[in-house]
Amino acid sequence: MRPLGYLDEVTRYSISGWAGDLDNTKITVTVLIYVNGEFLHRAHAATVRLGLDEVGLEATGAYGFKHHFETPLSPFDRNTVEVRIEGSDYQLDPGVVTLDAVKSRGFTTSRPQNGVLLSTMGRSGSTLLMGLLESHPAIVVGDKRPYEIELLTYYSYLFRMLVAAGDHERSLRPDKITDISFRYKIGFNPFFESSFRENFGNKNQFDDFLNGKLPQTFGNSFEKIILDFYEAVALDKNIKSPIYFAEKAIPEFEIREGSRYFFPKLKEIVLVRDLRDVACSFMNYGNMSLEQSIEYIVSSSRNILSIKLLKNTDILFVKYEDLIQNFDKVYSEIFKYLGLSVDESHSELTFSALFAGHGTSESPQNSIGRWKNDLSAADIQQCSEFEAFRQAFGYAD
Repeated sequence: MRPLGYLDEVTRYSISGWAGDLDNTKITVTVLIYVNGEFLHRAHAATVRLGLDEVGLEATGAYGFKHHFETPLSPFDRNTVEVRIEGSDYQLDPGVVTLDAVKSRGFTTSRPQNGVLLSTMGRSGSTLLMGLLESHPAIVVGDKRPYEIELLTYYSYLFRMLVAAGDHERSLRPDKITDISFRYKIGFNPFFESSFRENFGNKNQFDDFLNGKLPQTFGNSFEKIILDFYEAVALDKNIKSPIYFAEKAIPEFEIREGSRYFFPKLKEIVLVRDLRDVACSFMNYGNMSLEQSIEYIVSSSRNILSIKLLKNTDILFVKYEDLIQNFDKVYSEIFKYLGLSVDESHSELTFSALFAGHGTSESPQNSIGRWKNDLSAADIQQCSEFEAFRQAFGYAD
């Protein structure tokens, strides 16, 4: 076997190239795609490519391949990509391709406002805790319960798209930019597609723009937009000197890292709850089956568990059960973490008042351990998927 091949393009969204065997140009070879040294995908190099019908006698020209990553590679991580031909040690030129993370942004704003991100899954008491944060005079929250304004989430997703390389195959093309059909779904910037890199004599200039100046500009802009919004909210609510704004979000990597990119001094609170009680709440509140509840919970709980394993001392973990059973203690811990004083006027604030209107149990106390009454033995067995989470956060039987 005499393998030969080349990587034409490697982005965070797709990889393309061609590969073949000079000893047998009639066959289709299989390529193996590795990301960060780990095998990810197997693809057949069988797409017709111009110019490849001359690589040898009886060449078919059908040696091309393209693979779209099911989950785009994160712009916040440094990733390496390589492709090998199956059955050989041959690595497609130019070898290992490195996609650097977007460059970090310094905290340049002179405004004192900062963000508090409450990372949690649904039915874990986030409305209750958001109500607690909103009660403090130094924290501004964008709306009323159930507190669904999530600018950090929106702009994190938007940021991910805007700093991406263009994708002429699945997104906007330069010649279609004025089409009315794209007016409300503009997609990736078509002029950031890698072929435009060839317009630069010094290719590093294009790379520095795409991975340096561009994300920094968007980061600064989104930070200002978010703070401008919460300034308007504070004025509307007559909050004189807000120090923080607060939002909740699902515990997804892109949201959390995007939020930190906009606000490098972001404060993050991770709220956890016994997942068996979470399942009961979903079943009661959302009319979901246990199977549907578990499917949602497992995905989010893995993300929370990964945050726990980071052992980041700058993140505050709060257990729903502690918030209910030791309200005064947890209340003080939260505001101490935020560097805020606990105003005496808040001493009359009770979790019962915060709990009202959004809980699915008769009382806060009854929401703890409800799985023992609500779930059958067979149901509890289905919850065995929660074992790693229970062990990590101390939820015993």
